[in-house]
Amino acid sequence: MAKDKTREHRAEQSFQLMASAFSSSREPMLVLSTSLQITESNKAFRRLARLGDTETVEKLRLDCFLSDAHEPLERINQSRQERFETELTTRDGEAIAVDVSLAVFEARHQSSSYLIATLRDISERKKNEQQLRVLANHDDLTGLKNRLGLRSALEELVDEQQHFVLSFIDLDGFKQINDIAGHELGDECLQIVARLLSNAFPASAIVTRWGGDEFIIVSPGIFIPLAEQHGLDMDIGLVALESACEYISMLETERISLPLSVNISANQLLSESFAEDAAAICAEHFVSPELVEIEITESIFIQDEAAAIRGLAALKSHGFILALDDFGSGFSSLSYLRKFDFDVIKLDRSLVKGIDGSERARALLNGIYKMLDSLRLEVIIEGVDNSAYLPLLENIGINVYQGFLFEKPLPYDQFILKHTQGWRMVK
Repeated sequence: MAKDKTREHRAEQSFQLMASAFSSSREPMLVLSTSLQITESNKAFRRLARLGDTETVEKLRLDCFLSDAHEPLERINQSRQERFETELTTRDGEAIAVDVSLAVFEARHQSSSYLIATLRDISERKKNEQQLRVLANHDDLTGLKNRLGLRSALEELVDEQQHFVLSFIDLDGFKQINDIAGHELGDECLQIVARLLSNAFPASAIVTRWGGDEFIIVSPGIFIPLAEQHGLDMDIGLVALESACEYISMLETERISLPLSVNISANQLLSESFAEDAAAICAEHFVSPELVEIEITESIFIQDEAAAIRGLAALKSHGFILALDDFGSGFSSLSYLRKFDFDVIKLDRSLVKGIDGSERARALLNGIYKMLDSLRLEVIIEGVDNSAYLPLLENIGINVYQGFLFEKPLPYDQFILKHTQGWRMVK
């Protein structure tokens, strides 16, 4: 009999301690029936829910406050424990982001169960996350969307199959403003341009600062994967090839015979009609296919190796120059060099980066070049942007380079002015 009374006394003390902890907890807490009816609430919950001193929540259901949490609330009696994020609607109608923990407990001396709900206000964290998302997608100087923001916007437009127009604006003479008046005034000018562009276009337009003095632009690194994903790359590739032929024709009127390179996608190469379409475009512009270099990457072989080889053979039969681009990046397979006779191998920029400070990097590049040279392949190294690389590359034997060290993209008229000397017509 004494043992029973001691046990009851301890249970009573334990219950009182738990009740005290529940009441004084800084975390909003609720006791619920298995039907989610509120039976007890502490002061912290009442503050969170903006309840008055005389208002009672007992006998209300939890989903009166968490109206968007149907699934976890329905699962709780089976799962016995749930944790989720949702919004709590306060008595005055404000939505507050909360983290909710729910657990089912068994009453010791009863056959019934009850639930304990603990809520945590995470509205400040959500606000910070939103600010970080805004910062990640917007340019901090102008407030316009940045490259990442543009990519997200384009993905939405493409997913929704909406038609849109892309424009690129580059400010002439902006470098002189920075050089003469200073970067502070230059930043002010960029802010003014951003406002002018935003006001000049309708509200539905997406004005983006790509970087520096460049606005509304799409990089191939962003656009091409999107185009391939949605089957738009076929038409885009033919337009690019047609533009290349037009430039070749224009260069020939200046007595410059200069091949131009065109990157093609896997979908284009695997298309049975692409080689014929490409040859027809060249013929239409009176351009020899030998002046058009078709660049592909090794990833094309992954989709359908046999079809890729057939597509390359068809292009070769029409006289196009064929280049394997980005060789040495990722999973380079030497078997492709045996299976198809490329004209040009373009070594990926990752192979040249840092060769001025790493003997191991130089040895790797030297070994790859010697192998390709023994196969009588023309080798071009990409990404040469450091003059310190030149003597090292010459020592290896590489004498054809590509990179910003030599030239950056130029408008056609500026290119003609810089490069009309030294070129001759190829008969």
